[in-house]
Amino acid sequence: MTARQMLSVILVPVVLGIMASGLSACGTEDVNAASAPSDEEIQELQGQIRELQKQLDTLGNTQGAQSQQRLMQQNWQSMLEYMQGMQAMPWMMHGREMGPGMMGRGMMGWRHHGDWMMGCPMVGGPEGGWQLPPEMDAEQYRSQMLDNMQQMHDQMANIWSTPDPAERRRLMQEHWQGMYRNMQTMLGMGWMWGGGPGGQALAPLPAPDSQGAKLVHRYCTQCHAEPSPKLHTASEWEAVTSRMEMNMQNFRRGNWRGVEIPSSAEMKSILEYMQKFAR
Repeated sequence: MTARQMLSVILVPVVLGIMASGLSACGTEDVNAASAPSDEEIQELQGQIRELQKQLDTLGNTQGAQSQQRLMQQNWQSMLEYMQGMQAMPWMMHGREMGPGMMGRGMMGWRHHGDWMMGCPMVGGPEGGWQLPPEMDAEQYRSQMLDNMQQMHDQMANIWSTPDPAERRRLMQEHWQGMYRNMQTMLGMGWMWGGGPGGQALAPLPAPDSQGAKLVHRYCTQCHAEPSPKLHTASEWEAVTSRMEMNMQNFRRGNWRGVEIPSSAEMKSILEYMQKFAR
C-alpha cells in the first residue's frame, strides 16, 4: 500500500472521528448570539496570513531537502493553527441548517440536521492524521500552497471591505471552508466533496442500480461524496466500513438526529458491494 493510499485508509475515519468527538459541544449555541468579525480581528488574521506568506517565501529561497522539509512542516503546522484559531471564534461557531447550500453536498454537509456549529467538528492537528504526505516535495508543496494563499488574501480583502455583519460572517465561514477544502485536497482527500484527480469529476459508482450502490449513496453521502470502491482493496474495506458504521452511531449518540444508521443487513450489503468492485 502506498503512503497516499494509507492516508485514505486512516484519514477518513480520523476526520469523522474528530467530528464525532466534538458533537457534544456543537449545535447548542444560540444562533442569534453570533457576532461578526471586527476590523481588529480581520487585521489580526491578515497579519497571520502575511506571516504564512513569509514562511513560503523563505521556503522558496532555501536549499537542501532537510531544511525544506523542516520549513514545509513549519508552514503546514502554522496553517493548521490559523484554522484552529478561527474555529474558536464566536462568529465561526454558529450556523442554522448549514447543509448542501452552504457547504456543498459531500463536504461534511448534512441533509437535515438542525443546528450546528460550522467550524466545530472539522480541524484536527497532526496528531489527528493531518500529516503531509511523505512523497510531497518542497516545489509541489509551495506551488499548491501559494495558490491557497492567493485565495486567502483575496477572500480576506473582500471581508475587510464588507460592512454588513451578517455578510462578513458568511464570507468568513466561506473563507474557512475553502481552506479546509484546500488542505484536505493536498492530503489527497479531494474525493470527499466530489473532486477527482486534476479537479475532474469522480466516476459514477459502478452498477448504480444495484442495492449496494443505492445504499452507499443513501448513507455515505451524509458525510462526504460517494467513495469509489477503488479507494481500497477488498480486505481494507471491511475495516473501513466498520469504522464508518461506528462513526455514524457516535453521531446519533451526540444527538445529531438527522443521521441515518444502516441496519446490519444494509451494512453487509454495502461491504459486499465495495469488496466486489474494490481495487
